[in-house]
Amino acid sequence: MTIFPGVVSLDDSNIKVTVGLDDNTITLVAGEVEIGEWSSSECQIKENGKGSWVIEAEEERLPFLPDDPSGFALWLNGGVSSPQIQPSPAGNSDPAIEGPPPRPFTVTAFYTLAALTSALGVWALITLIT
Repeated sequence: MTIFPGVVSLDDSNIKVTVGLDDNTITLVAGEVEIGEWSSSECQIKENGKGSWVIEAEEERLPFLPDDPSGFALWLNGGVSSPQIQPSPAGNSDPAIEGPPPRPFTVTAFYTLAALTSALGVWALITLIT
């Protein structure tokens, strides 16, 4: 079974879950509690856009945002078995998943704006003191 950690939105709250997928079964677990287990014929997973999906089972619609949207999409669309993904401890995310590093122009613009903001703050402080 391939495991995908993520978040399900339920009643205006986000719940960390793990979705387990194999060829015949879909399992949804929150922490130690199994929310449901369905055969592939009883449950549908539909893409919702922007890296999220809707899990439809037993007349319920659960919006699901996986931690690895591209791996989840790959598994669903191609049935390609990806390595099992374990949830990472809070605060220890993989930087490769978060995106590429900023471009040199972005870094330069950031530091320029930070310097200008600091200079304006010092100027305002001097104006208030005098």
